[in-house]
This record gives sequence, C-alpha cells and structure tokens, in this order.
Amino acid sequence: MHRPLWELAKPAIDCKAAATQAAKHPADHIALALTLFAATRLPILPVVLIAVLATGTLRWLSAS
Repeated sequence: MHRPLWELAKPAIDCKAAATQAAKHPADHIALALTLFAATRLPILPVVLIAVLATGTLRWLSAS
C-alpha cells in the first residue's frame, strides 16, 4: 500500500538531533569550509584527500 503524500514530505531526520551532532564537533565546520574552498579550485582526488586530512587533523587537535 502506498503512503500518503503528506508523509513523504516529512523530514528524514530530526532537526534538533542534527544541530546537536553538528555542535559536538566544531572542527567539522572548519574542515567543511576548507573542503569547499579546495573544491572550487582543485580536481576531486586532492579535494577528497584534503577533506579527510583536514577533518582528522582538526578533530585530533580539538581533542587534545
């Protein structure tokens, strides 16, 4: 049986939970900004490497 159309329009995640998760790691916001900046200037492989290294490094620095 098909779901009603109004149920399809409901968000898939809880917005409060997403905001809480994003607030847990402010380093992720910095890494995202670096990744977006790199994505405007570089091909995909360097962007992926920058994203992984930036996220890992910033989380490691913020943990200590």
